[in-house]
Amino acid sequence: MADLPEGEVVVEVAWSAVNYKDGMVTRPGNRVARTSPLVPGVDLVGTVAASDSPAVAVGSEVIVHGYDLGVARHGGFAGFARVPAAWVVPLPEGLTPRRAAALGTAGFTAALSLHRLEANGLRPSHGPVVVTGASGGVGGMAVGVDAEQKYQRGIFDLRPGDVLVNYTDGITDARNFSSERVGRARLRASLLRILSAEPDASAQRITDLIQ
Repeated sequence: MADLPEGEVVVEVAWSAVNYKDGMVTRPGNRVARTSPLVPGVDLVGTVAASDSPAVAVGSEVIVHGYDLGVARHGGFAGFARVPAAWVVPLPEGLTPRRAAALGTAGFTAALSLHRLEANGLRPSHGPVVVTGASGGVGGMAVGVDAEQKYQRGIFDLRPGDVLVNYTDGITDARNFSSERVGRARLRASLLRILSAEPDASAQRITDLIQ
């Protein structure tokens, strides 16, 4: 316990999903992990073993994901995790710890994405919604969380030469590890710098190099 980071709550971990980011932090030279050594696991489900917070009771089942978990502090692949009380979410009634871990960060992200899209006006009457990467964690969950099947299901068959344009307003609001906002000017400068040096850079390569 003495090796655990600071925090008001100690959780005995029962379950943790394996996320893409958990693999990334194990790669040499990665730009995700912010401490070393690091125990991966960006989410966890377990039972509170100790608590200095009146809001979190010992013995309660909880979920923790996001923040710096598994990135800047040891994550859910450990037997115990100490975290700030503000990171702790009670396990919802009717959801088992195993099921919560199976949904994990990917399920939360997918559900939140659909909620935000609908909050901004998306409706089934607008037509099909393209889910890119539907075989991955978040993409697969995005298809699955539409339990009522309100949206049209189908497959888009993309062939060599086809162009898929993906619009987003999120990247310019993203921040780097120094909490600097990307912004339009920084994004444009990064793209010009990368493509000048590597004209044939893939989308993944460009994403890795954007600062």
